[in-house]
Amino acid sequence: MQDATTARGTALPCPRCGEPSAIIDVRLADLSVLTCQECGEEFGTEEVRQLIDRWSRVLAWLDTFPPG
Repeated sequence: MQDATTARGTALPCPRCGEPSAIIDVRLADLSVLTCQECGEEFGTEEVRQLIDRWSRVLAWLDTFPPG
């Protein structure tokens, strides 16, 4: 049975272990703390935001090139 202090999320890539379809738990008492069920590592939403920001800049740069 699932612990009432966490909510099970959808399958997402883990920024710690790299598992592309890890189940990420959200701690309900502190929504900024996430835990990967695959590796057991905790990470924060800010870490995810920074990762997305870094990739967004690379993708924007790549979009400046013509297709082909």
